[in-house]
Amino acid sequence: MAVDLTDVGIQSVTGVTLLQSVEYEKKVDEAMVTNCTSGFGAAATFNPTFEFSMKGSGDLPVALAIGSDGGSSGDIVDVNDGAGTRIITNVKEMEKNEDFNSWEISGTYWPSATV
Repeated sequence: MAVDLTDVGIQSVTGVTLLQSVEYEKKVDEAMVTNCTSGFGAAATFNPTFEFSMKGSGDLPVALAIGSDGGSSGDIVDVNDGAGTRIITNVKEMEKNEDFNSWEISGTYWPSATV
């Protein structure tokens, strides 16, 4: 959408996006069993996941829609190697008269999952 300077109010300029921050946290589930004397027997981790969030200015990229995988071109976070499954679970968009549009997204990435 082109900006029309004759209209007063909030206007959107498409194609202008600035990624300001990316945060992610890796989590694993764990299982531990005791031996016959109630001591440590064995342990294992499974089901690795990454919870991620991103913040930016400008228009929200179309691929970052809620319930989507964030688009197939490029990685959302540098832990995503192209395998696995990711889902955007939260999208927030903000508009102000005195500043650029801004947006925030969050979601989960399961590196071991396949669709």
